[in-house]
Amino acid sequence: MKKRNPVAKHASSFNRAKTELNRKRAAKKGYQKHKNLGKETYRQAA
Repeated sequence: MKKRNPVAKHASSFNRAKTELNRKRAAKKGYQKHKNLGKETYRQAA
């Protein structure tokens, strides 16, 4: 029996297209890369 390629088998589940965030627009909404106490993140502000 021929051995299968496990990397090719699971590649489609890991290599997916992703929409990047617009950092300038996120900054206007109050996003900060590093949280300070009590600040909200971009995902919560949206």
